[in-house]
Amino acid sequence: MTPEAALPRRIADGILFPIKLIFRGKSMAHKITDACVNCGACEGECPTGAISEKNGARWIDPGTCVDCGACVSACPTEAIVAP
Repeated sequence: MTPEAALPRRIADGILFPIKLIFRGKSMAHKITDACVNCGACEGECPTGAISEKNGARWIDPGTCVDCGACVSACPTEAIVAP
């Protein structure tokens, strides 16, 4: 089955819901880039608690992230990118 075939019909209809995309068994979570200043604004906005501090930087747990995008709009440096 192709990844496109596994997507819910609602996406094709133009209605987007937070879903976790799986590609070859790996989660496709948002990523935090080197532009992150470790302010923590994103962590408080994440509804699933997927963002934490690790080794002095913010990190998104791909197993917990549901790709809702709440962290993207909260980031003052635009350091979070979609999968």
